[in-house]
Amino acid sequence: AVGGVTRADQPLTVSGIVSLSVGQVAIKTISANGKSSSHDGVVGQTIYLNDEIRTGANSRVQLLLKDQTVFNIGQNSVLTIDKFVYDPSKSQLSVSIEKGAFKFVSGKISNSSPEAMQVKLPNATIAVRGTGVAGIVEPNGSATVILLHGVVDVTSSVSNATSTLSKSGWGVQISPVGAVSAPAPVPPEVSRNIIQTSKASQSTAVATS
Repeated sequence: AVGGVTRADQPLTVSGIVSLSVGQVAIKTISANGKSSSHDGVVGQTIYLNDEIRTGANSRVQLLLKDQTVFNIGQNSVLTIDKFVYDPSKSQLSVSIEKGAFKFVSGKISNSSPEAMQVKLPNATIAVRGTGVAGIVEPNGSATVILLHGVVDVTSSVSNATSTLSKSGWGVQISPVGAVSAPAPVPPEVSRNIIQTSKASQSTAVATS
């Protein structure tokens, strides 16, 4: 190794930080040499590329990425940062949500090109174009995606069929086998419930702090 620095010592790519944390939040980081380590997702904790963020019961976490994208995930959720390149010439952001309620507001990367930001669900992919989105992934892999503002394309991972959401408050359903429904208005109470779930236990945190 040149100068005593081995490949394993290469710094990990910083994607962002934990900006809010309530309850049990665990972060699994994979080092350059493939070793994994786990640590608590406390406020100010650095988020690296390939980190897996997992919340427990009555927990929630907010992630602020370097391009100003903000992710909220609720209790019993799993999110992984798959790709993060914040570069003027070619920015890319890819995040996987395995399960749980989520809400995000996209940052600068989503504005760089239509393909620059993707959010992957078990059976579909959300292509993000300057957007706010909420949704929930159920344990069986089915999901609901609701547009808050902006435009998104939701594409089945199975059939490649795409539904475009461009009306605030409209959403699509994704079946456990990857069928994506046509866009339809989502009842306000359903939207409120999902958004509230992604922010679970805020009142509990205030009471116990």
